Amino acid sequence: MFVIRALSQIAIWGFGTLFILQIVFPKIFNQDIAEGFSMLSYWIALYIVIEILPLTTIHFQYYKYNKSTELCIDKEKRIIIIKEKDDVCSFRFDQIKKIHLALNGWLINGRKSGFIVANRYHYALIETQDGHRFFITCLLINNLINFFDENGLYYEKELVLWPRIRLGRYKES
Repeated sequence: MFVIRALSQIAIWGFGTLFILQIVFPKIFNQDIAEGFSMLSYWIALYIVIEILPLTTIHFQYYKYNKSTELCIDKEKRIIIIKEKDDVCSFRFDQIKKIHLALNGWLINGRKSGFIVANRYHYALIETQDGHRFFITCLLINNLINFFDENGLYYEKELVLWPRIRLGRYKES
């Protein structure tokens, strides 16, 4: 679900920008349209470097962490069950030691999205009292803030400039 929305936003933002830069501006300023199309390759390359490459690196990293993860929540019993490949771990809400929620500046201030699509990506590290650690990304749960708020779970917001998961950021505590 999230991937479809993210990819559609890329297409609309990117191709809309390219259309304006290549078709509308040359007509307004009486430039030759063929000259405008010669610049198209530069704009496409810039778009790929600024938008597509960073987005794909984050998306595939998040996919790597949650590709075979199943998350089950029993709100009545207040239990979370996380299934990763062959491992199953269940714990009660009160057994959660800490939740680190990594958000960029756009999301930490309550906005839905930012200037680029990668600004919508965020993740949480859930640490339990018995030492288990789980990364939950927005590919698994689209809006982690709402998820934790709805379930009454306390989390610490952490400002990150780039929403890439860095294991060294979280020391064993």
